[in-house]
Amino acid sequence: MSNEDIIKSIKRDFRLGMNGVVSTSMREKGMNYKINFGLSLPQIRTIAQKYPQNSAVAEMLWKENIRESKLLATMLYPLNDMTLDKAEEWIGNIEYNEVSDIASMYLFATVPFAKELVLNNIKTDNDNRIYFGLRLFTRLLINKTEISTNLLNEITNIAKDCASSNNISVALVANDVLQRLEVE
Repeated sequence: MSNEDIIKSIKRDFRLGMNGVVSTSMREKGMNYKINFGLSLPQIRTIAQKYPQNSAVAEMLWKENIRESKLLATMLYPLNDMTLDKAEEWIGNIEYNEVSDIASMYLFATVPFAKELVLNNIKTDNDNRIYFGLRLFTRLLINKTEISTNLLNEITNIAKDCASSNNISVALVANDVLQRLEVE
């Protein structure tokens, strides 16, 4: 099956699981994808299990402005193929927190340069990148990734600064980090 055939099959799977009520609700809440099928995460995971990991297919999915395509791309990208540059490129294209959350969970928390991604992104002035970096750090904590004391201290200080951010999403994720680290 060619990569184009795989994409067609995936889109067929998306259409079969479409939930118009959820899609409409997301659109009303500001998630303005070109297409949003309203699939749940368990539905997307089930679709991911049907296909082998394939970086070319994942790239094709990621480039589309379709919610489910972006989420599925993070599940289909082979970890060994992901590079720091490619990761930073993808992170720079993330518009919605949901994509940051799923990308952190399924792809970026397990790459060997995950800690570097955290630092690279929380040290920017871009709220989407800061959110991503802090969410990725949360995922590393959940996964019980070994983190040096110096890195913990650096991230704690940045999270403290972000806890009072004007961006509510950044403030919430920063406070989540601080709670997980048991910092007052």
